[in-house]
Amino acid sequence: MTPAERRQALELEFARLKERQDHLDATLQGAPDAWIRIVERMPDGVGEVTLDKAVAEARQGALAMATILKTLDGTAVADAPAGPTTSPADEIRAARERKLKEAAAGLAQAH
Repeated sequence: MTPAERRQALELEFARLKERQDHLDATLQGAPDAWIRIVERMPDGVGEVTLDKAVAEARQGALAMATILKTLDGTAVADAPAGPTTSPADEIRAARERKLKEAAAGLAQAH
């Protein structure tokens, strides 16, 4: 595959992911019971929150789009080392910390 063909394939996949993300966003912007529900199975006052798979799919799509953009921008080096520079546990920990900061910032803005 030539570099031009590779770029074209990445651009096409990005467009498909963008279309999916738009659809998921529309779904998630709808009625709260379309993607979240609270079930009270525990004692009074204790509930369980369940998020639909659309939320996870949206996150995965966003990650895939970011990866494609990095590749298209030339920031992903073809001769990069084969192994990751950080462990998956480090990446998960960093993502969790980012999400917690974003949630805290969102709560602060809401009040």
